[in-house]
Amino acid sequence: MATPEKIDIFYFLFIGTIAIFILTGGVVVFFMTYQRRLFAQQLKLQEANQQHQENLLQATIENIEKERQRIAKDLHDEAGNLLSTIKFKLNQAAGEYMEHTDYKAIIIHCKSLTDDCAKSLKRISYNIIPPGLEL
Repeated sequence: MATPEKIDIFYFLFIGTIAIFILTGGVVVFFMTYQRRLFAQQLKLQEANQQHQENLLQATIENIEKERQRIAKDLHDEAGNLLSTIKFKLNQAAGEYMEHTDYKAIIIHCKSLTDDCAKSLKRISYNIIPPGLEL
């Protein structure tokens, strides 16, 4: 029969083996939990990075649209007003030089060029910012 010393050693080994299994299981559970947390953090970081990229893209698009609006407004308001003033002065000059056919032909041609330039300028400013796309 087994002696009490052998039984004590058997119980000690049995309990030690169980303790090692429990400890190993704990390490495995800890490792899996750590991996899940790490994966969740990486996922959050990727989502934040993607959101940041989308925000940057949206801000860039908005800035481009604002710049296009500014350019269209400057073209329409400033250059358009200058062309209107030139046309007015040409009309005024046409009245003064009505009897001089050479001057009159030149003035009429300049008025036509001014009208063409104004139409072109209006078309360009509307093409930069079509009325349906205004913010």
